[in-house]
Amino acid sequence: MYLYNKKCEGYKLYLKGGGNVRKRLKEERKKRKLTQKELAKRLGISEVWVKKIENGVSDPGRNLMFKFEKFFGLSHRELFPDLFEQIDDTFCIKIS
Repeated sequence: MYLYNKKCEGYKLYLKGGGNVRKRLKEERKKRKLTQKELAKRLGISEVWVKKIENGVSDPGRNLMFKFEKFFGLSHRELFPDLFEQIDDTFCIKIS
């Protein structure tokens, strides 16, 4: 997940633990015995997009977030906690 932080200017700031912040999203998909491809088909998006969202590489837009919420029957705050909580456990990687 990409964040911006002035002290890391010229660097990308990432959350430590990467996709762990979206652990609940992955668990809910697996609990329903769905592959990323099957979930993508049901939501009308690409498998690659599901993978990026689950791994915290990309964030869903508002409409897509609500699709996930409706599909899983859970609040978007439970599925995407990294988008709603202040997380200070980060690190910087220099942009080449």
